[in-house]
Amino acid sequence: ELGYLVNSNRDDLALSPDGRMLRRIYGERDLLVAESLRRGYWKELDPASLAAMATTLVYEPRREEGQVGDRYLPKGRFREAFDRTGTLWAQLDDIERLHRLPGSQPLSTGLTLAMYRWANGTPLDAVLQEADMAAGDFVRWTKQTIDLLDQLSIVADGDVGRTARSALDAIRRGIVAYSSVA
Repeated sequence: ELGYLVNSNRDDLALSPDGRMLRRIYGERDLLVAESLRRGYWKELDPASLAAMATTLVYEPRREEGQVGDRYLPKGRFREAFDRTGTLWAQLDDIERLHRLPGSQPLSTGLTLAMYRWANGTPLDAVLQEADMAAGDFVRWTKQTIDLLDQLSIVADGDVGRTARSALDAIRRGIVAYSSVA
């Protein structure tokens, strides 16, 4: 329905170029990531904003945490990209439910501003206070964000791929980098 599979010469289904990209994205929101890339929603994001966006896709808040209000989201181009990605999530969720597939959770904003600030060089103690989170939990979510940014750096064309590599460098620092040393 979305063009990730196409009919081949023998009446079989084959991967389209977008399908080959989707195949290289791993995670619960792989289709949302692929569609966002295909539609160019993240092209204008700077590294900190892309790190914050990636966090909305991987972070799973505890039941009691919920979402944060708009005033706790990064400003600028992030908001437009976030709104577009959220609308796309709703459309994909409707398609999934139409086909009797389990829907997915909406984007999670609880760690967004903290990740944005971390990517911009804010010290760990200020970020942890912002996130109201233990250092170990922050490191765990940052590693998951790193995983998605790494995938984006490989599959995304042009600016988004370069921005993802810059975002990786920005958040893989301090305790996060130290915790990755084997």
